[in-house]
Amino acid sequence: MNGQDELTDLPVWQREEIFPAKPPGGNYGVLVGKDEAKAFTNFADLEEHVAQWREPAGLIWTPDRERCFPPEEDARLLNALRKRKAALSEVDWSSQRFRAFLFALPIVYLFWSALASGRVLHSQELGIYAVLWLMFAGIPAYEAWKRSRRALRLNAENLAGEAEEVRFEIWIRRQHIPFTKILLGVVVGVYFVQVLKGMAQSGGLLSALWLPLEIRGGQPDLAGLAEAGLVKSRDGIGYFHGEWWRLLTAPMLHGQLIHIVMNGLGLLYLGRRTEVMASWPHLALVFLVSMLAGGIASAYGLPTQPSVGASGGIMGLLGFLLVFEYLHGRLVPQRATRRLCAALIFTFVVGFVGYQFIDNWAHGGGLLAGGIYAAIVFPKSSSPHRPRATRTDQLIGVIAGLIVVGGAFLAVMRMRGV
Repeated sequence: MNGQDELTDLPVWQREEIFPAKPPGGNYGVLVGKDEAKAFTNFADLEEHVAQWREPAGLIWTPDRERCFPPEEDARLLNALRKRKAALSEVDWSSQRFRAFLFALPIVYLFWSALASGRVLHSQELGIYAVLWLMFAGIPAYEAWKRSRRALRLNAENLAGEAEEVRFEIWIRRQHIPFTKILLGVVVGVYFVQVLKGMAQSGGLLSALWLPLEIRGGQPDLAGLAEAGLVKSRDGIGYFHGEWWRLLTAPMLHGQLIHIVMNGLGLLYLGRRTEVMASWPHLALVFLVSMLAGGIASAYGLPTQPSVGASGGIMGLLGFLLVFEYLHGRLVPQRATRRLCAALIFTFVVGFVGYQFIDNWAHGGGLLAGGIYAAIVFPKSSSPHRPRATRTDQLIGVIAGLIVVGGAFLAVMRMRGV
């Protein structure tokens, strides 16, 4: 087997040509982003810069390679990388500890209040704050602690594994993801229609942006819920009264700013990974199938509670990637797949803590649908090459994408009274 054949037997993220050629001038240097470059005349200067590097991970270049590459791939930089990662993780761990403590104060107060009233297991306010603490303080603090421990244990052996993960993450961030961005824009756009709908009755833009409410029958209600949310059965309307289209419109609506932000971040990360690894038609299909499955699971699992949000489709992307990457082990480094497992555990913990107001049926239905889709459409393979979308895939993907966008359009029309 010649060198060219060996090159083509590598996953795309392991190939040399995925990163830019090194800039002219200077034997050594660093490249941050796509344009900012800094050259050095000797390796010692590069090593010192890497040790003091406080920006997000970038690329470097050296005389022995024609293209830029992650610094983790140069074993000579082990000590510099250890210093850099230890310094960054220590600052991060210190700030996250303080944030976790600060965020815990209202939790303690609410816990003692609920304990005094005998409502610890039924306090929705306590559950909401506990979920917020987990998302924005508890789990970030745990991750910072893990990074600080890993930085202290960094050696030549685990640096090689880390280099694979860094290369994969840098490569995947540089890929074009038009469909993911379109899908994200559609979901965010519908949320702003909700904000505009509730703005007149909620006291202004900021309050409506945080929680878009409107007044119905003298009581506040989520803007757009009655018209387009997954209402199961209420006063002659709802999914169980033949309004099946709510399975398409409800995923486009969201409850509040935190809801849309968390779902938007999840969609951006998982959508990017799905679109890059399996192509955009399968992203469209997985999202559509999973949001429908999540809605049906929610309807039968929580028949009396309405729901909104794209979580079913997003969890479907997570389930798809977990199964897809397991069945195609050469496509993605193991460390990168562990992040998906961590996301699954995170979702389970948040769902357990916030079971009173989080639709775990929709999460579970979407997760299962995405995993089944991957198992059926992408059987196990040892190939290092990403699957290519056929014309049939593209046609079906266009149809799926139009259905998703049509659901968003219908949600907007319903909220406008059409």
